[in-house]
Amino acid sequence: TETRTTSDRDLNEVTLQIGMHLMLGVDVLADENNIVYVNSNVAVIGDIHGQFHDLLNLIDTNKDVQQFVFLGDYVD
Repeated sequence: TETRTTSDRDLNEVTLQIGMHLMLGVDVLADENNIVYVNSNVAVIGDIHGQFHDLLNLIDTNKDVQQFVFLGDYVD
């Protein structure tokens, strides 16, 4: 079995690529609003953990709601 060692050049290349991707991500996030203004009649929903039936139930029980805001997964 051949053992491959990582050279400093390989590590520098990987570090450079990671840095470039991080900078692109920062650019994308900087263009995004961190506050979203919505009209009234909105339901704000926490993380439903991908439970499709829960989503259907939320929509079904909030028929008068015109917009839903899904917060996603911020805690875990």
